[in-house]
Amino acid sequence: MNKMRTVLIVMPQFIPSSYPPAHRVRFFTNHLEEFGWKSVVLTVEPQYLEEAPDWEFAGLVSNDLEIIRTRAFPCGLTRKMGIGDLGIRALWFHLREARRICRERKIDLLFIPGPPWHTFLVGPRIKREFGIPFVIDYIDPWVSSCGEDGRFWAKDYWFRRMAMKLEPAVAGSVDHVVAVSDGTSDGVRERYPCMSSDMFTGIPYGGEQGDFDFIRANPADNPFFSMGDANFNFVYIGAMLPKAYDTLRALFMAVKSICVDYPQLYSKMRLHFIGTTYAADPRAGLVEPVAKEMGLQDIVVERPKRVPYMTANTVLTQANCILGLGTTETHYTASKIYPCILAERPLIAIYHALSSVTDVMRETNAGELITYTTEAPVDTRVSLIRDALLKVMDPGYVKPVVNWQGYERYSARSMTEKLAEVFDNVVRTAVVVNGKI
Repeated sequence: MNKMRTVLIVMPQFIPSSYPPAHRVRFFTNHLEEFGWKSVVLTVEPQYLEEAPDWEFAGLVSNDLEIIRTRAFPCGLTRKMGIGDLGIRALWFHLREARRICRERKIDLLFIPGPPWHTFLVGPRIKREFGIPFVIDYIDPWVSSCGEDGRFWAKDYWFRRMAMKLEPAVAGSVDHVVAVSDGTSDGVRERYPCMSSDMFTGIPYGGEQGDFDFIRANPADNPFFSMGDANFNFVYIGAMLPKAYDTLRALFMAVKSICVDYPQLYSKMRLHFIGTTYAADPRAGLVEPVAKEMGLQDIVVERPKRVPYMTANTVLTQANCILGLGTTETHYTASKIYPCILAERPLIAIYHALSSVTDVMRETNAGELITYTTEAPVDTRVSLIRDALLKVMDPGYVKPVVNWQGYERYSARSMTEKLAEVFDNVVRTAVVVNGKI
């Protein structure tokens, strides 16, 4: 039997945050020990998070998980200097604590997900001082297209420039790069051609069936609609991304077409958009202005503030139909597609043909899939979206049976097994390079 190794996961935005990076790390830590890796998570004290704590979500983390918390510079202080990023605010504290941990106990590997990306900088320092290899995880690209438009007065411009200055130091010493999809790390490969292709592994989010078993047994309150009311409730839960507006407008054009041809059916439609921004205290919605512009304000309801994880999943299980909206970026991998499938409700997914979501949808047979391409953009798919909307609203509609065997390869456990294989290979290679046994 192989001995248990220890991975130190440096992750500022962990529970009680319920943002996507916290989910990803939770999925991994819930299963890593099965594959020979004990997890130790280094994160911040809850008061340094800007988002509201979600303690119900925190209850889904294994009680055996070791969590070490540090301070961070308070955002109330740093925002006066234009800095809110938790990775920056926690970096000094995390580096100091990571060094202490590595001095006092046997750590075999560092694993650092991003965002927040500045935490990546802990890796090179620890490797240089202690010889411990590190793996980074691109949940989103650090150097993204945001800010490349040259508008130097915008925050995105300076964040991107800083990322381009800092990323090379990480890329030059990292032992392996994990990403939520192969496309997410394409930019890294292009910027650093000296990195071999076998240094990259795509590992999607995956989904945790147990979360929905718990939700069905312990549903939270649904503050948005009553299950079985007279309306047909479509639900989209998640951030409204800047490059998803073309998809949103195509959806709204399809809805307008139904308004013209089937006014009685249209009157029963309600489109709920929930948790559309990461802002802690949003002052305006991101979807309602578009709905008003297109004359759909009577049936579009937006609740921009994020809701607790249990509430979000309860709403999914009670929707008449779930909506999945993609972006124009081919690398976009929506972590939210997995709970949409696990909710086992009718589902309409509208994504770029090269997004990994399309593979998931096809392999699982989870619902109605509409794809678009760069050459045939989403506004050319309005009639297909309309057909899908009418199809699921038909009283005789029968939801496809999910191929759970196909889904299993996307489960949180399967994704964690792939990550453990990466960890094993990195440590094995490090032993050979260092001449140790």
